[in-house]
Amino acid sequence: MPRKKNQKSLLFEKKPIAIIGRECLVLCNQIAAGMNKIYKYQLGAEICRCGSELVSAIYLALDDMGYSKQKADD
Repeated sequence: MPRKKNQKSLLFEKKPIAIIGRECLVLCNQIAAGMNKIYKYQLGAEICRCGSELVSAIYLALDDMGYSKQKADD
């Protein structure tokens, strides 16, 4: 998903692990969306939750002090 020119990205958002983490989250959402209705709301929700936790852990690991506040302010 391309960013608009006026949106700033932090240095750690360009690191390969952060990019792969976001791609993994998109894949989790695609898998959940393609599931049968019986499984979508149980297993699909769990897959999406785990993907979100993975990306969150990656960002927390890469985040330096002050960057989160800077991003929120921007």
